[in-house]
Amino acid sequence: MELDGLGRVRVARSVNCIGDGCPKPQLLTLKALNQLPEGSVVELISDNPSAVETIPSMMMAAYGVHIATVRDHSCWKVYVRKGY
Repeated sequence: MELDGLGRVRVARSVNCIGDGCPKPQLLTLKALNQLPEGSVVELISDNPSAVETIPSMMMAAYGVHIATVRDHSCWKVYVRKGY
């Protein structure tokens, strides 16, 4: 995946939460991160603005880093990395 300003990022897992309300996108993102090794990137696909807004601050508590949020046609794609 090519992200503006960050270059190429390898996505280890994609979590599709289109149509899901809070807290499902957050919980599934954390679950995916917990199943992957340090340094892995997870892509969350969501059409829920509230879920998208909470991910960056959630990553600080989850020992991870919010890399980017990209607005697509009908959804957002949020990229997070496990570890600091």
